[in-house]
Amino acid sequence: MANQWAGQSIQICDDGAEFAPLTYYKRDGGDKTKELIGSTVELIDLIFRKHNIRYQITLLPWKRCLHEVKYGKNFQLILNAVHTKERAENYLLTQPHFDSKKHYFYSKSKYPQGITINTNRDFEQYSLGGVRGYAQTVFGVEDGQVEFYTHSYGNLIEMMYLNRFDVFLAGEELYFWLRLTRPDLAVNNKLGYGAINYLPDTDYHMLISKGYSKAEELKELIDRELDLMRESGQLQGLKEKYFH
Repeated sequence: MANQWAGQSIQICDDGAEFAPLTYYKRDGGDKTKELIGSTVELIDLIFRKHNIRYQITLLPWKRCLHEVKYGKNFQLILNAVHTKERAENYLLTQPHFDSKKHYFYSKSKYPQGITINTNRDFEQYSLGGVRGYAQTVFGVEDGQVEFYTHSYGNLIEMMYLNRFDVFLAGEELYFWLRLTRPDLAVNNKLGYGAINYLPDTDYHMLISKGYSKAEELKELIDRELDLMRESGQLQGLKEKYFH
């Protein structure tokens, strides 16, 4: 199998807003460098180096990345994405490589007593915000329920603090994204949050272009390596390394 992939080159894209701690630019004294790091960056490097596959990762605006990989001409693989019906139709999804607890977030200055969510019907009393292109259905809400959209989590939180909406939904990895990329948004304990315990964790997959000539073979290779890494504990070790 390794000979089949020798010399092959895969172009990878992922979210330009960064998805720490899975895919993000290393910081040096708080300044962003050009080096991409993260649990999924290291994961794909381990898999591709093992099979002598050359690759390059480029961070693009999320909707453009989805569009590019859908057709497969310039990019063939996305590192981190949740399952949706539309994505299952347009891409090949690998096995999950990461799972995340679902959370809701709000401004403590607006809701100093906090917010309690026990069922999705509880969201009906609040206006919801979201990042354009990010799947909301994994949280059990329809895209039409989200009243305010922006281009990144950073801008979304800023707009929430300006009372443009009440609540947004994201995974637990947002804590790490804030700490690593925008610690200013969480200072003074002003960001409130709670776990959505009645919903299962969110699984993240890689998306492979159906337009790529070796799409099926690439899915088989990645899935097989994920199985081996899961059984050996290496996959969990990567999560623990970056989620500290």
